[in-house]
Amino acid sequence: SSFSSSVDWFRSQGCEISQAHISLEAGPDAFLILRAIDFAKVHNKRQRSMCKPEIQWNAELGDEIIGNTEILERGWSILKRMRHQIDSMMNTYSHNGNNTSDPIDFLITPTVFLPPFDASIRYLSRFESKQFGNYIDWLAFTSAVDREDRGG
Repeated sequence: SSFSSSVDWFRSQGCEISQAHISLEAGPDAFLILRAIDFAKVHNKRQRSMCKPEIQWNAELGDEIIGNTEILERGWSILKRMRHQIDSMMNTYSHNGNNTSDPIDFLITPTVFLPPFDASIRYLSRFESKQFGNYIDWLAFTSAVDREDRGG
């Protein structure tokens, strides 16, 4: 796979590779919630008619979420849990067991799970047997790390 090839390239450059697995399963939910709020703030209601339908949908979802404390708290809670998981993983692999610290220079993750597609397609609504619920679901891997990296 391309991911394995990328990891092999880093190894060939002298990098020590440590594999770790954490669950970022809830990442897309947090991403959707927090992205919608960002879009609602950035794309005011007068401007939205000039945006493509997917952006309008995202901003309108944000309008609904802004007033819903429970959903907003869920988004931030997921983000904090993911941050804790990633921090714990980084701390675990930053120490050699004898309390000497070797810094981690890279966090390498897969981005998307499918090959490039025709640029004239606005977004994927389906891939093989998988139906996506909205225009950003196919970016699930990327969104978990993207939102996590923004802090909270």
